[in-house]
Amino acid sequence: MIIAWMVLTVIPLAALAPTRCDDPLTAVQDATCAISAELRTQVVSAPTAGVLAPDRVVAPSGAVGSAFDRLEEAQQRLEQDRMEQLATGVEEARARAADLASEQREMEADMDRLAEARAGPGTEAGRRLFELKETMQEEIADLEREIHRLRDEARADQREVSDRLDDALRTIEDDKLKERFRYSRGLISIQDREFMREFEAETTRVVEELQEELQRAMDAI
Repeated sequence: MIIAWMVLTVIPLAALAPTRCDDPLTAVQDATCAISAELRTQVVSAPTAGVLAPDRVVAPSGAVGSAFDRLEEAQQRLEQDRMEQLATGVEEARARAADLASEQREMEADMDRLAEARAGPGTEAGRRLFELKETMQEEIADLEREIHRLRDEARADQREVSDRLDDALRTIEDDKLKERFRYSRGLISIQDREFMREFEAETTRVVEELQEELQRAMDAI
């Protein structure tokens, strides 16, 4: 029979409309678009004897198989690219937390030296620490937003990564990390040196815990 060399899979004529491949897509998405357009071209050029119904045609099995193999490869490349972007995002978040932990350890030492010198917030050193605490609070808030984005991105098919990122978010929220930086600005002038030391040491512990949780998220990818 004329259609013996054709597969039984049918493709609606409505799907054969011209396809543009000039959208601003990634290289992998462009490849996928191009393969789809090529597949439509092959189907349209198939012998009209393959018509099974007024709105359906059958494509040559060889052409369809080859095109779909290439389409599957492009989709795999797209998924790999997505995973690499996720890994990069988590690693950057971990590095930011590591920088914050380092800054907080320095802050802890600076606060102790300031208290020992009985220097208040009106001194140059006091003003510098006050401004630094404001900057660190803003950095924590921005990092929290980025972790939320990464968590949502991983939730679909990277459940363990998503769970580890949830742990990081809970550390920021449950331990009131943003609020700790805001409150600790008032400790620059506090007379209770022991309380200040304990508070700054606990803040350091929380930031280091955040860094460790982001490392666990990275390890889960």
